[in-house]
Amino acid sequence: MRLERLNVTFTRNGGLRGGREVNMVRRGEARVDIESGNATPEESELLAAPPSRDVLIAARQVLADFGYTAAAVRTLLAARGDILADAGQRPVVRRRLEQSTDPAAALVKLLIVEDALETSTAEERLGAKAVDALVAARLLRRNAAWIEPTARVVPHSAPGEDLMLASDPSSQLGRPDVVPGVQNPSRTLADLTPRRRVMRALDVGT
Repeated sequence: MRLERLNVTFTRNGGLRGGREVNMVRRGEARVDIESGNATPEESELLAAPPSRDVLIAARQVLADFGYTAAAVRTLLAARGDILADAGQRPVVRRRLEQSTDPAAALVKLLIVEDALETSTAEERLGAKAVDALVAARLLRRNAAWIEPTARVVPHSAPGEDLMLASDPSSQLGRPDVVPGVQNPSRTLADLTPRRRVMRALDVGT
């Protein structure tokens, strides 16, 4: 899915001619005008302004309040090493989470296992205010009677405080613009890279 800006005008008979810049997304060979009301929620989100710093801080606080840390998630998933919960592991992970009374289990189900929860269930386990904060940060999305994840958020151990690394859901894999999560080769490289304090550093993404 690619966002495009086209300089067009919609005439009464539905034709197009130059004159007005509109925002469109490419859906296969078709183009869909975001403002026409025919775009999907995912397509409309392409144009939404990014969450503000205050909104992201509030979402981060929600994760902290529920003890959403690398150590806690490993315990919930019974994971010894990296927190991956790939497709082959998810049936077992789901059974563990259903049996857990830890409030963080609902966050793990949404943000790592990528399962939707009924709105009533999500608000019962997390509280409406916490759900609203995560929706505002665009980590979750309300869809009728369900709360759906729009990203994977995986805590990784780091000196001082866990890092929360967000990526596209696994359902988006295969898209040319997908943002993947941390992979094992990246973790290995990070562990092998010397760390020393410097005034400035250049982070080159490849």
